[in-house]
Amino acid sequence: MLNRLVAPCSEHAMPEWVQSTALSDVLRADLSELSDERCTAIWTASTPSRSIEEALAQREKSLFNLDDTYYLYD
Repeated sequence: MLNRLVAPCSEHAMPEWVQSTALSDVLRADLSELSDERCTAIWTASTPSRSIEEALAQREKSLFNLDDTYYLYD
């Protein structure tokens, strides 16, 4: 979750991001074998509910009079 605050990127980029930090030194743990699947499992376990995000999204929609239009780009 820390990378979402420090360097926002996809969840799949988290193992690469971890390798570019001093996190293994700080935690005194070997994170060289950290996989994408393990990061996803840790992320899912640490965020069991999306109620905060849902409440914020609803508040934003009401504040700015937003609709449910989605724009996809590649």
